[in-house]
Amino acid sequence: MWHTKQAPETTAGTQALAEKIYERIVNALSAVEATSSKPTADKADQDAKDVVSIVIDDRPA
Repeated sequence: MWHTKQAPETTAGTQALAEKIYERIVNALSAVEATSSKPTADKADQDAKDVVSIVIDDRPA
């Protein structure tokens, strides 16, 4: 997404969409990072649990 929003040959609409998606991904990952900083006894077990799913749904409510 970052490359798409920075590429000069990309249309303005595509850049705007890439910017919006990029911001949502950064915000979602920041939220996960803030909640997953709890120490655990088993690092491998914690790594297995740290899977992030990001769903971007812009359908009207």
